[in-house]
Amino acid sequence: MTYRPLFHFTAERGWINDPNGLCFYKGKYHLFYQYNPHSTEWGKMHWGHAISSDLVNWEHLDIALSPDEWYEDDERGGCFSGSAMVIGDRLYLMYTATAGGKQRQCIAYSDDGLNFTKYDKNPIIEPPEGIHEERDPYIFRLHDRYLTLVGMPGKIELYSSCDLLSWNDEGCFYSLPPEMGSFVECPGIFFLGDEAFLTFSPMHFGCVGAPVTVIRGKMDGLSFIPSSVSSADSGPDFYALQTFLTNKGERCGFAWANGWEWMDDFRGFGPTEKEGWRGCMAFPRIYSLKEGHLSAFPVSEAEECYNIIEIDDRLKLTAERTFLPRNDVFHLSLSLDPGIGDVPELEIGIYKDSTKELSLIVDFHSLTAYLVELSDGSVDRIFKTSFAEGEFSVDVFADKSITEIYLEKGYSSFTINTYRNEDYRGPWIRALSGTIDATLRFSLSEE
Repeated sequence: MTYRPLFHFTAERGWINDPNGLCFYKGKYHLFYQYNPHSTEWGKMHWGHAISSDLVNWEHLDIALSPDEWYEDDERGGCFSGSAMVIGDRLYLMYTATAGGKQRQCIAYSDDGLNFTKYDKNPIIEPPEGIHEERDPYIFRLHDRYLTLVGMPGKIELYSSCDLLSWNDEGCFYSLPPEMGSFVECPGIFFLGDEAFLTFSPMHFGCVGAPVTVIRGKMDGLSFIPSSVSSADSGPDFYALQTFLTNKGERCGFAWANGWEWMDDFRGFGPTEKEGWRGCMAFPRIYSLKEGHLSAFPVSEAEECYNIIEIDDRLKLTAERTFLPRNDVFHLSLSLDPGIGDVPELEIGIYKDSTKELSLIVDFHSLTAYLVELSDGSVDRIFKTSFAEGEFSVDVFADKSITEIYLEKGYSSFTINTYRNEDYRGPWIRALSGTIDATLRFSLSEE
């Protein structure tokens, strides 16, 4: 059994994590990413590079950044995460370099999107006095200035510049409550209408934070005024979200389909090391406001990958499991109107094998969905999220070792790594009691 996804981005070999430098430049989408080409474990980081015309089908390019300067020569460091800015015909990359246990911000640039030159006056930002860890710069433009957010212990620092090369420290942009985490990684910000959405991945987030936390608020000059807190995804495997504008002007985001909870021993990451690769990206998602709620759903090209229709019909679900064609690459789309009658709980099974079982339980009374993982018949993990009242839909995108689940076309979501044994069954659907009238669309794809 193989685990490499067919449609989710993976490197040809080695380890990958955070998406970096997302942009549209000279007619192509550019995806950079944290990369260790020499091992399937995290190590001395490079920037891998790929390009695409549709955000789903990618062409692998040569490594964009290698840790070959004095300011990025830590064996457990290298060229850490960052972002991109296109100015005229030039593409700028801003990234964190690590040397001597100290993290600094640097610039590289390209005039063709293929070959990159590091600025000869790097580093361009030194950390504040007494701070050694300051990383993952995110560049954006506001009020005729270039701004960058940088993650630090307990806060996000803001810097400003007129030319991307000389930077002023503007102080704390957001202070992280201790119960939400200890260190901010991969900060970012985007705007929909007059509202701002600050995103970041807090380390040691405990039970209050999330792998990607979203702070909704507004800008007042260079100050961010927070108003509410939410999660970008309710599953365990969605980290380091970075967003950018597509050539259509849509807000699109990528995330690494994993997290750091297992870093010491890679517990639960799965058996992909035997195949020579480790790590993938979640599907690119378009972010939008629907009736004031921040929603995110995969780009249309992702749905088009699953192009063999097996079932497209109305069903009456009972307590008996309705098994669909056995597969680990499928798109299941189910819709119903829970406003008609007393709708019982719905179960959508992703897979069941000799040791594990993964299923989604939907409770229409509490408007809560639960992603339940069993190991040897006992509950291993439970994740939950909410959804809105009214007509209901769920989309499950399974792709070998990753499964993404979207409620109501992106009102909420789960992302989780899924490693089936050869003896697996699934997927299936059923009502946990009574009956449910639903419309099902189930499609596969050719390998």
